[in-house]
Amino acid sequence: MGSFRWRELSLHFRLTMGMIAMLVLLFAGALFTLTSLFQTSDVMKDLAEGTPAESVIEEVAAAERAEATATRFVALALGGGVATVLLVSMLLARSIRRPLKELKLGADNFAAGHLSYRIPIKRHDELGEALEMFNSMAAALEGGQEDLEHQAFHDTLTGLPNRSLFHDRLGHALERQTRDHKPLAVLLVDLDDFKTVNDSLGHAAGDELLKFVADSLSSSLRPADTAARLGGDEFAVLVEDVRGRHDALRVADRIISAMHQKLLIEGKEVFVHGSVGIAITHGNESADEVLRNADVAMYAAKSGGKDRYQLFDGAMHEGVMERLDLKADLQRAVERKEFVVHYQPLFDLQSGRIVSAEALVRWEHPVRGVVMPGEFIPLAEETGLILHIGRFVLEEACRQLSLWQMEFDGDLGISVNLSGRQLQESDVVEVVREALAAGPVAGGSLTLELTESVLMKDSEATVSKLNALRALGVHLAIDDFGTGYSSLSYLGQFPIETIKIDRSFTHGVTEGPEDSALARAVIKLADTLGMKSIAEGVETQAQAEQLASFGCRVGQGFLFSPAVPPRGLEDLIARQDLNHNDPTADPVEEDVITL
Repeated sequence: MGSFRWRELSLHFRLTMGMIAMLVLLFAGALFTLTSLFQTSDVMKDLAEGTPAESVIEEVAAAERAEATATRFVALALGGGVATVLLVSMLLARSIRRPLKELKLGADNFAAGHLSYRIPIKRHDELGEALEMFNSMAAALEGGQEDLEHQAFHDTLTGLPNRSLFHDRLGHALERQTRDHKPLAVLLVDLDDFKTVNDSLGHAAGDELLKFVADSLSSSLRPADTAARLGGDEFAVLVEDVRGRHDALRVADRIISAMHQKLLIEGKEVFVHGSVGIAITHGNESADEVLRNADVAMYAAKSGGKDRYQLFDGAMHEGVMERLDLKADLQRAVERKEFVVHYQPLFDLQSGRIVSAEALVRWEHPVRGVVMPGEFIPLAEETGLILHIGRFVLEEACRQLSLWQMEFDGDLGISVNLSGRQLQESDVVEVVREALAAGPVAGGSLTLELTESVLMKDSEATVSKLNALRALGVHLAIDDFGTGYSSLSYLGQFPIETIKIDRSFTHGVTEGPEDSALARAVIKLADTLGMKSIAEGVETQAQAEQLASFGCRVGQGFLFSPAVPPRGLEDLIARQDLNHNDPTADPVEEDVITL
């Protein structure tokens, strides 16, 4: 800094001296002009006084010689001053211009994206400090760019590569495979029932679970393999240089085993399970095709029972195309009103009389014929079409029940399944109220059936909606009890009145003490909690009698009747009334109406 100030002072001094020289020269010029005028006046005076002309001429000549000498001196001084000014200006411009050129070069490199460029610094004055500040700013921007690039291509929660980076690495791996002819495998991992954990324990707990899975994946792989989080609860793994399907299957085994650990989150034990889809490349697939194949295999693994892996084959692609066709047909079915409602009667196990009926939807496909709900309800849930279908079933069931109550028995009830998507809707209570009014039927004649997994989602909001439904007089039942995320503590939180025993428990009641113990325990639990129990899937008389001996009062199943169209249920009710009036008539439970 001292060097710069000295140089600056020196330059200022030189400029000042130059300016002084110029002022002196100007003053001298003015002085010479005045002297010439005075000299001319003196000559004229001498001649007027009679001084000899020769003397006057000699004096003028001497004066002219002195003036010429002075003029040369002035010119020399003037030229020196101008030269000094020009020299000082050039030095000053050169001293400033070089750093400015360096700054412009740095800016040009920045504009071109070369943030690693640094300006060479050869001076230690204020301009040098400015250049150092520029380099510091460049280093900060370069570090910021690296952070932004990392965030753009990595998942912020787990630190794993994201979908974009995984897709890029997969593309490069496929290019290497084309040259090296070494197969590679892609594994898609999707957590089973992650949403239930997320909804019941909170998003913070879900995040902890995702980080645990990320660590488990990383620890299961070789350093050269790539694990990524594609989004939500879906992860991907890229394994290069596999020798065949057995290498890929071993990786899948390691992944599933690594996840099979008990995880303690917020004081609760959580067990992690995942379904894995595997796609092995053959050298002619694109990155998108490989990911699609692995995705198809993963959904096949879920359909096969979850917590397992599945290797992709060509037949699965056909299944995907069928699913796409089914999705399009389902949309058209809603528009064309191709759905109908069948009814499966519920019988009193003691008296044999029909006490209610469960409304079950059927799809009358114009080409496939009657499609059962198990084939299209999951897809309807996924697409949101279940909202239209569910509302139709609810309204149709209430309308039909109103007709039956007027014709047969005013105490006859109806049960309708309420899906998780329907319960999540803010207007679900109003939808039920409108269906009851349109029937018209009293709220006490309607039972809404929900699964355990539905009850576990956002329990606080669920309790509020269920209480509002109970305020309408509607009864609530847990369907397929024992097959979902059973938690006895939750039973006391919800206004549930009925437990429907899953058919897997019903079938075991005649298989021995151990198998029947589960059904007996569920029936005892319902009694203890002041709830009713209904047995599903009753197929034999022995099962009906055993369930009745355990204290179960109502059953449904093929022993009595499958789901039938409205006219079929009317025939059953008519036959029941006939049996009641004519003791010699055949028992209704022996008369099974088929579709």
